[in-house]
Amino acid sequence: MSTRAKHFAASGLLALSLAAWAAAGDDQARIKAKAQAERDPIKRAQLEIRLAQFRLDGAQKAYEEGMPDKGLAELKEMMALVQDAHNRMFETGRNPRKKPKGFKEAEIKFREMTRRLKDLRLSIPVDDRDPLDSMIAKIGKMQERLLKGLMQVDEAKQ
Repeated sequence: MSTRAKHFAASGLLALSLAAWAAAGDDQARIKAKAQAERDPIKRAQLEIRLAQFRLDGAQKAYEEGMPDKGLAELKEMMALVQDAHNRMFETGRNPRKKPKGFKEAEIKFREMTRRLKDLRLSIPVDDRDPLDSMIAKIGKMQERLLKGLMQVDEAKQ
């Protein structure tokens, strides 16, 4: 491959990666606006979970780039979104066993976030892990509550 062809290929890859980065930012803004306008609490919760995933992506990137303060700020925003989504779903009064739409997806996403947080935890210094441990435990409890609701486990008997 000639030098000119290599330069052209590198320029093309750079343009594609910049376009993908810009589209991700647009997606977040679009999803945030859609979530704020959404009247259905289950759909709004799903959008908040999606935004939380973007925050987790941002936190992972910040920690990889050596910016733990920014990473922790992203994780705190993620936790607020996850907590709001969880509360919003249960405030509907819907029975997750009878109407699982939204609850099932949330349980899966919470399980995925817990796994990603555990992976992130292993990549950061031991001194910085306490906030992550707390977040992992909280999301794990929320995920368990969703799962119990879907499986119709009575929390009073536990």
